[in-house]
Amino acid sequence: MLKVYAALAACLFISLPAIASDSLPSAEEERLALFSPDQQHIDLRGHLQSRHKATLAPEMAARIQKISVSEGSRFRKGQLLFAFNCDVEKAELERAKAVFDAANERLSISEELVSLNSISQLEMATVQAEAIQTKAGKHIWEAKVKRCNIYAPYAGRVATLNVHTHEYVQVGQPLLEILDDRHLEIEVLVPSSWLKWLKKGHVFSVLISETNTSYEATVKQLGARIDPVSQTLKMVGLIKGKYPELLSGMSGKVQIQETVNAK
Repeated sequence: MLKVYAALAACLFISLPAIASDSLPSAEEERLALFSPDQQHIDLRGHLQSRHKATLAPEMAARIQKISVSEGSRFRKGQLLFAFNCDVEKAELERAKAVFDAANERLSISEELVSLNSISQLEMATVQAEAIQTKAGKHIWEAKVKRCNIYAPYAGRVATLNVHTHEYVQVGQPLLEILDDRHLEIEVLVPSSWLKWLKKGHVFSVLISETNTSYEATVKQLGARIDPVSQTLKMVGLIKGKYPELLSGMSGKVQIQETVNAK
């Protein structure tokens, strides 16, 4: 009886791999089926992202005096976003300006005196050096006062706001994340075999799931590296036109047609 069971087990052990290999495709076969060059329709999905985005942080440790934006709000280029309490820095700047003005007055008087040979060249050089030092000191405090305000580098929207008015912040602490939603890009992975015909400027369409609307886009750039496992590369496209309903992070189905004269 034991010999019969052993024989049956051996038969099953031999036959199962054969059945599995005939019925189930390998991972490589699935990949080839998905990205076959002969396949005309491939289900591609991409997601929208902003061309410009940044996390703004202070260059000084100070208390927040004013926040002129809120999360999700829009702002224009050059608009004041944050103002810090800089009473000390502004007072130091006023003192530096006064010292600079006094040094310039001494320099002007010394130039008249040296023309009359009333002072030596050494005394004149000393006055000139003092004027240069006070000018540098004024510039230093002017630069520090400029850090008291943060202005928008471009027009866009506030993605996240991390702080509140009257809070004390440190140098480099993230205050808010901003993005430019006027120029949206779409990022998608495409088969590397498409490099034969897919070029910069190629027109395609994307059906955004959130709006259920199709938008026209053009290829902005192709990635510089092909993934050896999936045989894909990154493609970045630019949405043509401005659509207020589109937001960074939306996704949808990408449809790319090969041009007739591409081959």
